[in-house]
Amino acid sequence: MADRAVFKSRMDEFTAEYLAREQHDEAQREKEQPHPMVDAEPTTPTPKARLRTGFATFREKASVQDRLVEKLLQQVIPTDDEGSDVPIIGDDKAPAFAQRPNFNITTMSNNFRRFNARIGVVFKFQSKALRILSWHQPSQTMSLLAVYTFICLDPYLLSVVPIAILVVGVLIPAFLARHPAPPKGTLSSEQGVGYSPRGPPLAPAPTVRPVKELSKDFFRNMRDLQNCIGMGHPTIARLLVATHEEHIQPRKVQARTWLDNWIANDVILDSAPETREVEVFELQRMSDAGEWEPWLFTPSPYDPLSQARITGDRPRGARFFEDVLAPEGWEWSEKKWALDLWSREWVEERIITGVEVETEGERWVYDMHDEREEQVGVVEAPQTSKLKVLPQTSWQEGEDAVVRRGDWRRRRWVRLVKRRVTPAFTA
Repeated sequence: MADRAVFKSRMDEFTAEYLAREQHDEAQREKEQPHPMVDAEPTTPTPKARLRTGFATFREKASVQDRLVEKLLQQVIPTDDEGSDVPIIGDDKAPAFAQRPNFNITTMSNNFRRFNARIGVVFKFQSKALRILSWHQPSQTMSLLAVYTFICLDPYLLSVVPIAILVVGVLIPAFLARHPAPPKGTLSSEQGVGYSPRGPPLAPAPTVRPVKELSKDFFRNMRDLQNCIGMGHPTIARLLVATHEEHIQPRKVQARTWLDNWIANDVILDSAPETREVEVFELQRMSDAGEWEPWLFTPSPYDPLSQARITGDRPRGARFFEDVLAPEGWEWSEKKWALDLWSREWVEERIITGVEVETEGERWVYDMHDEREEQVGVVEAPQTSKLKVLPQTSWQEGEDAVVRRGDWRRRRWVRLVKRRVTPAFTA
């Protein structure tokens, strides 16, 4: 309060002193001027003279106001302190801005009016950019996104962007402005004369002219300038921060997780996934009626000398093909199971004995039962009835044996599996 009272008293003293000085100077000028000769009949001023006198009076009042404002600013704005600790630089090393004129309200006002009359080009560019980014015309927005995508994929294309902007944004529009096409309704347009880019220019070069003061464009520029200045206001910044914390921050982690998962799943490896072949044995048993009935699908052949047969355990497996699952960490690569037509090979690989291999037809592998002793070795399937005496040579003894088929038969099915791709887990 004390500083405000001191400032007000100083302003009152300055105003009174300034007005007194103006009155003294005016009185001094009146004394120096010679007294005009008074005619007998006073002349009435013309309207033009009155208008000129009014403008002169207004200009004098404006100049007085400008000088008064300058004096006030000199009292308000702090001046350079001669006793400060800032080192004094010599005239030869003084900065260039030290020789510039001081702050002036009139100059500032004139410069602002000139600036506001010419800044419309910037706001037009801003409006076009907003129209593209807001999908006002989807074709333009898609074109911009396509260019951005190509630059991201091939960054060296960034060097072409300035040249493209120069050609598309400057050279071509300027050329079309200097060489316009013939307008409609003229003889050239009616005769279908094509557009010719040759020859001298037909129109002057376009120039950006400042808008007139107090026009609609002038006030439109002032509005846009005001809005641009308001965008950097601290209140707007606090509002944006609050909106970000309320709406964007809670969904930021979720969006990042979704994006990371999508990128991980979208990665295509050059190498094909690992594939393996799995097998399952279709097991059937002879019923009391003498017919083969389906039993189950088991991972082991359940041959006569297997551990499960020796211990008397029942075979384990699934009743149907659909119940057979792929191994853990793998998935099916083929849609259907395929019958193994080379039954003799997998029998010999497992060193299975006491069985009869069917090399044609449905490729069953039967158990063999020897009436005198257990038959050892692999026997080819005969093409006759179920009970038959076969001249079979065993690898243990070379005498004939009387054999017949047992109660079990099996055949092998195969299917390809591939390793399942495990999705990447992100923290």
